[in-house]
Amino acid sequence: MEDKLITYDCAKLAKEKGFNEYTKAWYYHDVLVEYGKNGIREMYQNNMHEYCYSAPTQSLLQRWLREEKGIILQIRFSRTFGYYYDIDRHGVVDRKYYDTYELALEA
Repeated sequence: MEDKLITYDCAKLAKEKGFNEYTKAWYYHDVLVEYGKNGIREMYQNNMHEYCYSAPTQSLLQRWLREEKGIILQIRFSRTFGYYYDIDRHGVVDRKYYDTYELALEA
């Protein structure tokens, strides 16, 4: 089982919110670039360029949200509604429903 990388839209949002960690994958504009794949042999600080966005795994971004921003994200399942997330921002909970666990986590 492999941890999934965040999407381009999520990477842009993460950068806007201050995520600037060194990752082995990044987006240049909307193209995913991964170190060690497709002949890519050079790594650099991904978010330094205006059109580059770090592409961490979903779990790394989730940990960053928890540790750096104090936002707790929980994915839950309801037999009636499917997967949903609870985002706890200092006692204020937001909830929305999705068809899959990964879609809820990405949202």
